[in-house]
Amino acid sequence: MKKIKKSYLIIFILLVLSIICFGASYAIFMNTSEYHGKLNIVAGDLTYKLESDSLVDHKIVVAANEIKEIDIHLTSLNKISSKYELYYTLNQDDSNVRVGYDVDTKNAVLGTIDANSAKTITIVIRNESDHSTTVTFSVIGGLVNNDLVLTEGKSLNQVVGKYTAYSIGEAITLIDGSKWHVLEESSEIDGMITLLSDYNLNSDGSYNTNCSGIDGDEPSFWCSPMAFDSDGTNSYDESDANNVGYFIKNIYAPRVSSSLPNTTNITLPTAEQLANADGKVFSQSPLDLTSSWLLTTNYWTQSSTSTSSNVWFISGNTVTAGGLRGNNTSTSLWYGVRPVITTLKTNLLAQ
Repeated sequence: MKKIKKSYLIIFILLVLSIICFGASYAIFMNTSEYHGKLNIVAGDLTYKLESDSLVDHKIVVAANEIKEIDIHLTSLNKISSKYELYYTLNQDDSNVRVGYDVDTKNAVLGTIDANSAKTITIVIRNESDHSTTVTFSVIGGLVNNDLVLTEGKSLNQVVGKYTAYSIGEAITLIDGSKWHVLEESSEIDGMITLLSDYNLNSDGSYNTNCSGIDGDEPSFWCSPMAFDSDGTNSYDESDANNVGYFIKNIYAPRVSSSLPNTTNITLPTAEQLANADGKVFSQSPLDLTSSWLLTTNYWTQSSTSTSSNVWFISGNTVTAGGLRGNNTSTSLWYGVRPVITTLKTNLLAQ
């Protein structure tokens, strides 16, 4: 009997010791320490360090209607590989504040990190509220065979863009003063934007700002007319001196490149682009368009028709029906050159 009681006593003691050890381990797992603006997270025997030039005590204040991009350096101070997940908290919940990783981040916000190695994670914070917000970053870790579960804070595992999004048809002014409209939708993760000029080009590659229906002016649709190709070719060709493509590449493009850094795809619009911008589908047939910003001048597209020597063009008309039509490239001299470019959003003048 005494032996049985002794056995129970030993089991009880072992159980109590196990509970104490588990509690101590959990306490160690959740322990954090800060020094010199750096954050160390201790997870059992796993320790991590967070560093960023943009953080003070692992926090950042983002002003109202501000977008911030920061790099966070995560270092594993462990002798084994482990799992990690970077997360954040707000000083107050707000659905108008979005935090996540940049589409071009070097490393992910969660995953596996090798022993004594580091990762660089690019984070974007979009505060679209009317007040400032404070964002705090932290990290949890665990063994590679375990699943990590956030018990506090919010996940960073979503893309957040650092650019302004633009819709088709929005009026844009670039840093060189030129005026455009958005030809293709551009999301907040797109650093580039495709635009259609408000004006036809003069023969020297400058904009004919005195000949357009933009800004309420009475439109004169035959603005700075020129032949698409004086030889009657209906293909857009930058190497043919008689072709409008040669004019754009050699006369207009150098002017743009000097004033708008990293501008690409300097060309003519396609019939498909113009139809899409009007919410329609181009099917190789004449097509009426209704968006007035597309119809303020007559101008060529780079799209050939099925008829030899004919090219699709815009018949500008903001009063009656205007839209995509087809005509001869060499004899129809009353259509102008209205360029399309793709440029960095940093080239847009602040609205």
